[in-house]
Amino acid sequence: MRQFFRAQKILRLFPIVAGLMFVYALYAVASVPGRSVRDPVDAPPLAKFAQQVVGQGLIEANSENIAIGVPFGGVVRSVSVNVGDSVKKGQALFTLDNRPAVAAVEQARAQLAVAKANRDDAEFRRKVYEDLVGSTANRKEELGSRRYAAEAAQANVDLAEANLSSSEAVLAQHTINAPVDGVVLRRNVREGEFAQAGVLASPLMVVGNITPLHVRVQIDETQAQQVRMDAAAVGTVRGAPEKAIPLKFVRKEPLVIPKRFLSGDAGERSDTRILEVIYALEGAQDAAFVGQQMDVFIER
Repeated sequence: MRQFFRAQKILRLFPIVAGLMFVYALYAVASVPGRSVRDPVDAPPLAKFAQQVVGQGLIEANSENIAIGVPFGGVVRSVSVNVGDSVKKGQALFTLDNRPAVAAVEQARAQLAVAKANRDDAEFRRKVYEDLVGSTANRKEELGSRRYAAEAAQANVDLAEANLSSSEAVLAQHTINAPVDGVVLRRNVREGEFAQAGVLASPLMVVGNITPLHVRVQIDETQAQQVRMDAAAVGTVRGAPEKAIPLKFVRKEPLVIPKRFLSGDAGERSDTRILEVIYALEGAQDAAFVGQQMDVFIER
């Protein structure tokens, strides 16, 4: 009997618990903040052609972005250019401390002068003895010895000239020159700093020709066969999807490579391979910058 009455009490509590849970659910729903629909900060790119191939591009110099390096490490003595300066091929960009190299050149020049003097002396002695030589064996032996001495002196001159050329070449390597006509895009070197040799994560200086700009477009390998040389193409820079920039086909890279720019999409494969296609931006020097991303639309 007691168990029966206890069960009756428990059953009476069920409606109360259910009512409390319902009230809590109403409170939870009412406390959720309201959501409003907002426009995206940047409008998504719009389709430009009825049938098209879309690729992601990176703007670069038409000479490609050239990372300037040094053949050996050294302290920077002077920097001749700044960011944005136009440079000509062969123009000095910066100079490493070259005082030991200058001393080596002066020493090589002095050694060459000594070698030439010794050669002239040996040649003079040979010619004098040739005029006095008779038929005796001693004189013939002396003449041969002087001829060999003149040849050895000439060889020393050749060696001194080679040493001088080598010293001058090392001295010239202390001055880093522009490899192409272009613009200084980035400068990470200053006077007094130590310039390291080798491939650096942050290059000492970046130079490139930006007239015209190029965009390197990555096309998925599954759509690579649909890109034609004569197909119309336009691009939009990030943040300005309404402004389409005409593109002119330049070339296709012959090697298909792994994709480097991953969007993070859940359905995107990390083993995707892409074909790189190079286009030139026509009449848009002020509308884009080197290193900026671009959405490219190619008519299919």
